[in-house]
Amino acid sequence: MKKLHDWNLFLSFLSRRKIRNQLNTIYFFAFVIPIMVLGIVLTFQNYSMLTDYHNDMLDADNIRVKNLLFEFTAQVKTYADNIISNESIRHALDTKYGSSEEFRKIVDRIDLLDSYRKSFLEIGDVTIYCDNPTMVSYRQFYSTTSEVREQGWYQRALQQTGAFWTSIPKENASGVPYYQLSLISQVPLWDSGYKAVLVVRVSDDYLRSCIENTSYHTYLSVGTEDCFYSSNRSEAGIPMPVEIDYNQNYFTFSGDILLDDRSCLTTLSTLNTYQTMSKIYICTMNREAHGEIQKIIRLCMVIVGCALLIPWALISFFTHYISARINLLREEMHKASRQDYALVPEIQGQDEISQVYSDLQVMVEKIKQNEAKIYQAQIKEQTLERRQLEIDYKMLASQINPHFLYNTLETIRMKAFTAGDREVAGAIKLLGKTMRYVLENTGTERSTLAKELEHVDCYLQIQKLRFGDRFDSGVEILDGVDPEQVALLPLLLQPVVENSVVHGLEGKDSGGWIRIDIYRGYEPKTTELDREERKREKEEMLFIDIFDNGEGMDEDRLRTLRQDILTKDTGRTHSIGLYNINQRLKLLYGEENGLQIDSHVGMGTRVRLRIPMKICMK
Repeated sequence: MKKLHDWNLFLSFLSRRKIRNQLNTIYFFAFVIPIMVLGIVLTFQNYSMLTDYHNDMLDADNIRVKNLLFEFTAQVKTYADNIISNESIRHALDTKYGSSEEFRKIVDRIDLLDSYRKSFLEIGDVTIYCDNPTMVSYRQFYSTTSEVREQGWYQRALQQTGAFWTSIPKENASGVPYYQLSLISQVPLWDSGYKAVLVVRVSDDYLRSCIENTSYHTYLSVGTEDCFYSSNRSEAGIPMPVEIDYNQNYFTFSGDILLDDRSCLTTLSTLNTYQTMSKIYICTMNREAHGEIQKIIRLCMVIVGCALLIPWALISFFTHYISARINLLREEMHKASRQDYALVPEIQGQDEISQVYSDLQVMVEKIKQNEAKIYQAQIKEQTLERRQLEIDYKMLASQINPHFLYNTLETIRMKAFTAGDREVAGAIKLLGKTMRYVLENTGTERSTLAKELEHVDCYLQIQKLRFGDRFDSGVEILDGVDPEQVALLPLLLQPVVENSVVHGLEGKDSGGWIRIDIYRGYEPKTTELDREERKREKEEMLFIDIFDNGEGMDEDRLRTLRQDILTKDTGRTHSIGLYNINQRLKLLYGEENGLQIDSHVGMGTRVRLRIPMKICMK
């Protein structure tokens, strides 16, 4: 159950993201992570296998060099033993000679040393040093000079009976110094008591030809001495690159060392030479191993990278293609929701998205047809209502002859004025102006705010004559509103004011007031853009607020009045004027405009006319 719950949470997480992000997330978890894990594991395995391979090859080459050294050091030791045990050589060293010629004759009869040099390539040179004063330096036999006596190897040879290996510096024909691996052994001369030392030098060229390997770098040293051999000749005579514990009988090392700022695979082993106490340390080094391993590792990483990037590029292209088509479908649906039916002809492809878009186009066509029918029906209804209003106005106007009415009222006014009753004359004058405005604007569609206010003022003065001090009135026009420049439907304000006087101030015996506020302002207009978001726009409006301080209305009466001004009822005898005004405002200025009524018990009532400025400006 927990796994199912976790899976549902994951699906819920995906569903809150865009489709492109969903596909990328699935690609990351289903492909990138497994490939990366597999690539890392295989890369580490390759690194381990390559390191082991190079170490094994390095160990094999080290063993090869050690075996070669053991073979020819053993042979050299055997040759040295044969020389030491040769009676002719020992006799030549023990004898006291009367002349140098006698010594030379005896030495010429000894061919063992020359035959060794010619027969065995590993022998570079054989030299015997002896302190016999009757000897002279001739062929391989040398008198021991003071320079030779000072050599460490000579002194060591006299101090120990056994043979030992050491490296002796030498110069080649070009004067370049190098080191020769040499076997040093004392030649026992028991009869004469002279001191003789045998030096068998190993051929450096032979040694190099046997050991040389282009893939590896080899260092050789004897005991605590510096290297007598290096694959790079210029490095002969330097200390061994690996620190050696000389107290160990058989020291080995395998690992990395830092040489010339490069990490090198290194193997070092110890050769205990044949029948001697000397140790030869063999160091084999691969300076290119890490570079080769890193090359292969980089190649593996490139392969893993390609395995990730190429599918990622394909997935990105595919998700971009799908996402673009879905976004286009979404945008077209938003356009349709905003009643913008100018859709693109088609969406590329023939899959489910294209089928959905085809269904959307069919739906939009049906909506357009239905809206066209509704629009035509609304036009017919509005036309009928306007004609009905025009008929009503004309019927009203046809009931009275305007000239007869004006002439009659003027005659009455003059008689009242002649009789000295100025109040009656003024009232008749106001009534005449009121009737003239009504009759002149019956059937017209345009007047000005100034004329409407003048008509309202005439009406209020007549009502004040009737009610005396029962109420007072006032008009406030804020800056930015020029009554002469504002066009309105005629006969728009007087019925609202009349409703406030008759009904709003019905219970007021005194202290009543009617106030008209006229001002410009911005009122938010909400337009639905799509199913998820709404855009708020501002539209400049003309507001005409008509207040009274009457008893006001409770919620039930206010709700009924609001419903009455929206619904036409031919049998109703109240609120007809407000209904007509509200309908006229909606017909001319739009359904969202009209009358707004607010009232509170004991606080009075406010009727607001809301008209777009862009329509009512002259």
